Amino acid sequence: MWKFSDGLYLGDILRVDVQKMKNDTIYQENKPKYFIKTSIGYFGYPTELIIKDIETGEEGRYVGK
Repeated sequence: MWKFSDGLYLGDILRVDVQKMKNDTIYQENKPKYFIKTSIGYFGYPTELIIKDIETGEEGRYVGK
């Protein structure tokens, strides 16, 4: 579960459905919608996620909870 921090707003809580992901891309209606630009963490557990809207280029930051 990811909590909104700043930038591109996709909701207070972001839950990524693994079935809608392929590699580093999140799909919406079978079309690539968001690119996971950065996943920062330690010991293999991400604590911060930077998501980029493919169409607009806007980025959002979410933190792991």
